[in-house]
Amino acid sequence: SQSHLNHTKRHKMTTTHALGGPPGFICLTGDDTGLIKACNISTDAESLLYGPQQSFADAIQQMCWTDIENETEFAFSKKNGTLQVCQIVESDGGDFDAQLTGNVIESTDFEHLRGLEYIPDTQRLVTCSQSGSFRIIDKNALVQSNPQWDLATFSVGDHVGRMRIHPTSTLAAVAGRDHPVTLYNLETQQQTF
Repeated sequence: SQSHLNHTKRHKMTTTHALGGPPGFICLTGDDTGLIKACNISTDAESLLYGPQQSFADAIQQMCWTDIENETEFAFSKKNGTLQVCQIVESDGGDFDAQLTGNVIESTDFEHLRGLEYIPDTQRLVTCSQSGSFRIIDKNALVQSNPQWDLATFSVGDHVGRMRIHPTSTLAAVAGRDHPVTLYNLETQQQTF
């Protein structure tokens, strides 16, 4: 909407990541000061979901849906090295709010994430940092505050620019500066291409 564009220009915020769905659903945006907003595309309404304090240390780096069908839960990482899962709750007035689900976890691996993906079949979150450190996280253990959330870690080499997971398999692609496109099998944690 025009008011959102004007607000963005005034505060010189940069949207660092966005999640969207089909028309009539929610679009989420995260910015470089730690704010996460929800936009209801069908009603042109927006709500501040997350961001009690604005700080560049809290910049949103990566986001992914963890409830893909209903778009009611998402995970996000911040520049300060935290990863968390939130549930979206709609109020009677049509606004949205985010409620923390489970633990907020911290790791230096989360400070410079180049990918955060969710695998629905196994209910796993997969992260990859700029330094090439992969982590496979049990989303249910994280949500239930179980300390055994970290399932596996492995390294693929430095200077990763981006990581993406194939939507119907357990293959992850990474690429970046001095790092050619490479495929890894997340089950075996071995390079396949």
